[in-house]
Order: sequence, then structure tokens, then C-alpha cells
Amino acid sequence: MDAGLRVGEEVAPHAAVSGFFAVHVRSNCPHVNDGVVSASHDTLDNEAERWVASACETCGTREEPWLCCQCHSVRCGRHADGHAIAHFTSTGHPITLSFLDLSCWCYECDSYIEHANLRPLLDAVYKARFGRDHPHAAIASVQSANPDVQGKKRGTMSLFYELHMG
Repeated sequence: MDAGLRVGEEVAPHAAVSGFFAVHVRSNCPHVNDGVVSASHDTLDNEAERWVASACETCGTREEPWLCCQCHSVRCGRHADGHAIAHFTSTGHPITLSFLDLSCWCYECDSYIEHANLRPLLDAVYKARFGRDHPHAAIASVQSANPDVQGKKRGTMSLFYELHMG
């Protein structure tokens, strides 16, 4: 019996497919506008270094840390002691960012999410973890500053390769 998808079939978020889970990243989360506190890039960069070095504010574990995108507290995820979800339950702050894989989760939508409002926060955490700008940030900066690159129809990786490799 074939449990795989067939052409034209859609997968519901979190649906099992042949023993794996299909992850649907939601790009229209209605909670982002209220659930993400914005700040200047300099402030985010300075704070992100502190966040990334932090342990769970409830139990002190460094296992599976998540950042609340509203109040910027650090809590452990559901595969550790679950203090991030407890924080959501007690505060109503729905959006979190994982320091492990830089994914964002909305507890209200029960889904991974992506949104332009999350980009400054993601960029700051990426820089704090890896000591350099996120590759998309370098590409965006070159695209906006270089008229030869603006408007060219290229994928991000081909543009990244052209700028850095040749």
C-alpha cells in the first residue's frame, strides 16, 4: 500500500506522509503584528548576543531554547521542560523563535510561520549565533546598493554565488 502523495494532492499542516511529517510554514499569521516587538537593528544586535547566551528563565536549562518575540524572555521548548508553551499560556504571547534552527512558531496558529516583521529579529539572532550577517541580508544590501543587480530575475543562491564566488 502506497502512503505517499500523488500529483495534485495537498498536505494538511503536520500531516504524516510515508512516516514523515510535512511541515507547512504559514506566511499569513494574523498574530505577527501584535506578537512581535520591533526595535532598532543596533538594539536587536546587542540584545541578541545576550539572548543566545541565556538559559531558560524558568529552569535554567540550555536545552532547546526559544525566544518570546513579544517580551524577549528565553524559555525551553516542549522537548525539554516545556516552559515556552507555559509562558504562552500564562502571558498570551504567541510567537516564539528557536535558537536551534531559527524557526518561528505561533502557538495561536499552531504552525511554523514566516513574515517580514520577523526578519530583523531573525537576522540579529543569526548574527549572534554565527558571528556574521545572514546571507539574505548581504544579498539584500547588495541588491539595493548595486544598480547592476537590481531587478535581475535570479534565485537567492545564484545571486549569492555571483556576488561571493565569481
